[in-house]
Amino acid sequence: MRGYSGLTSVSRVFKNKRVENKSRVPGEILGLFFLLIYKYNKMIPLSKETIDKIFDEAKEQYDYTLALYRIAFPDYDSITSIDGHPQVSRTTGEYIFDKAIAFDKIHHPNVINGGLWLNKGFSSSDSKMKDWIVDTSTCKIKYYEPAKETI
Repeated sequence: MRGYSGLTSVSRVFKNKRVENKSRVPGEILGLFFLLIYKYNKMIPLSKETIDKIFDEAKEQYDYTLALYRIAFPDYDSITSIDGHPQVSRTTGEYIFDKAIAFDKIHHPNVINGGLWLNKGFSSSDSKMKDWIVDTSTCKIKYYEPAKETI
């Protein structure tokens, strides 16, 4: 996609099929359309490779916690509060928790290993949730309100 202005032809991949937009819809409309798809999509992919990279690059507990939340909420900087915790499958949850424990054993041996993630991390569920997906539908999100212009 070429920015959000002008006419553009967009190709997206839907269910492993490449779909080409031949309608030449203005880029602003397409940009808003894809933003809305993201905003209301509550199932966010989170691969093992992404998790590994986050923990490899983290220097503090805060780094990996914030990075994982930024995956779940790409508009994280626009959020004032999140009520509830994103959910992951038991497999995904155990993988992240094991990484947090291993990280803390090396970087913070005097704290409860994985303690920050245990308190602030994602919930894991025995439900039929797919592995390597973050479900944010359980969260109530409040966003920053734009500043009102005063005269």
